[in-house]
Parts: sequence; structure tokens; C-alpha cells
Amino acid sequence: MRNEKFISFLEKGIQNFSQEETKKHLGDRTTYIGSSDIGQCPRKVFFSKNMPQEHSLQQNMIFLRGHLAENIIKAGFSGNKIQFEEQFEVEGKDQYRFVRTHIDFLIHLNEEEKIIVECKSVNTIPKTPYESWVLQTQLQMGLLKENNFPIKRGIIAVINVNTGELEAFELQFSQELFNVALKRAEMLWEALKNNREPFPEKGNLCSYCQVKASCPALKGENLPEELEVLAVTYNELQKQQKSTSNEVDAIKKQIIDFMSATGIHKAKVNNLMVSYSVQKGKVLIDQKALKEKFPEIYESLKTYGKDYEILKIS
Repeated sequence: MRNEKFISFLEKGIQNFSQEETKKHLGDRTTYIGSSDIGQCPRKVFFSKNMPQEHSLQQNMIFLRGHLAENIIKAGFSGNKIQFEEQFEVEGKDQYRFVRTHIDFLIHLNEEEKIIVECKSVNTIPKTPYESWVLQTQLQMGLLKENNFPIKRGIIAVINVNTGELEAFELQFSQELFNVALKRAEMLWEALKNNREPFPEKGNLCSYCQVKASCPALKGENLPEELEVLAVTYNELQKQQKSTSNEVDAIKKQIIDFMSATGIHKAKVNNLMVSYSVQKGKVLIDQKALKEKFPEIYESLKTYGKDYEILKIS
């Protein structure tokens, strides 16, 4: 029996925990532009700061998964006895003091070099880092350099906590990309100051957006970069599955033909048990004939199945 009371209890606790963790590590996010903001949809950032809403359970679960990934990375640093700092905060200089970042990990290699590590939790690890990740990391490196930290490179550590896969992308600091990141931060800040809704940008988090119902970019023909990668991967896996399925079907037929012809119903192969049997066919009803001969009965018995989703990539 489903225990709704316990589920509600957990949902409330998870929501409270997430709010406390965000406030503890990131402070009031409505008062500054963070490095993660510049890689997101400007419209989503605008509304999240102007009219913040409570996150859904699914969103909070995603945030918690991110914390889990960070703890895994932290375990790797601790196990190697390396010196590092967590959630290291740094602000922009002069006219960019409204920019603030909280770096997941700042590694102290030596006096001549520090390395930042940005942690990402995903369901599918991409072959190359997403543009939003790159801009976020470049902004972090640039802010550190402006605050006289010896930063030359950063690492984006990517984890699939479901499969245990781990990937790492190294980035060299780019002044050009840092300037691009600052321009995006400035655009967001101006939109907030002037209370002017910026244009939306499609991304892989659109499905979780709390203001998507009124989004002008909701309809369209293009997928964001992250989902383009997933679509290509899905298509490749479909092709592999089809090829494998044909091979499996051919082998299956060969074994069935032999066991049927020889009357063998069970056989042992190493540690496997191979069994063969013939099941009676299902009872089927000719819907077309029933409708023509007994339309009233057909209408009285007709039911509709639950709607289902179809994804085709060719």
C-alpha cells in the first residue's frame, strides 16, 4: 500500500534541506550574478531572481545528485592527501562587483599554480564539454586571475552517479572567453536592474523551467546543444540495437528449428539451461467484424488505452 504521508514527509524534508544548503553555501542569489547563471537561459535566470519560486521535488533531487557527485570528487582529493578548498567564493572587480562565483574546488598545487575543479552530474557524459560549462569555468578562472591567484587552467569533472562513469575535461584560461562570460553577466545584471525580461535561450533544462508555460521559445524546430548530442547518441544506439536484434533473431531461429525438429525440450550448455516449448496463441477478436455485425456491443465495450509518447530519430 502506498504511504502518501511518508512521501509528503520526505518531500518537505528534502525541500527544507535544499533551501538551507543553498542559503548556506550561495547566500541570497537574487543579489548577484553567479557563474552558473551565465550558462543558463537569461529569461529563466531573470525570473528566478525577480520572482523566485519553490523548486519541485524532481529539481531538488537533481540538486542533491549534484552534491553527491561533489562528495565523490572530494573523496578523490582527500584520498590523495591533496590540499584544497570547497565552495571558494570570489567576486568581480570594479564595475563587475555584481558578479560572484562559488568554486566547487580550488586545488593548491603549489605557490605557482592553483587549479579550479568544477563538478557536473549528468545522465549521459558528452564527448566534449558543453558551452555553458566552458563559460562558467572561464568566468571562475578569470575572476581568480583578477584577484591575483596563479590560475592557468581548470578542470570540469563529470560524473554519471547512476553508472559510475567519470570524465574530466581540462581547459586553459582564455581571456577572450572570459570577456564573453563577463558580457553575459553584464546583460543579465542590466535586465534585472531595469526589470526588462531578456530573450530566452533553449537548453537541456527547459523541461524543468518553472516559467516555461509563457516562454516564447517553447515552440521551435531546433534542439539545444546538449540535447543534440543526446539525439545523435540515441540514433547510434538504435542502429546498434537493430543490428544486434537481427543477429539475435537469426541465432534464436536456428536453435528453435533444431530443437523443434529433434524433439529436444531442455538442454544444458555450460552453466546455462536452454528450454524450448510451444505456447498456444492468444485469443484475438476481429474488431472490424465485431463493429460491422454488432455495432452497439462494440461501442459499449470499446475502451481507450493510456496515451503514450513516441520518439523517432532517423
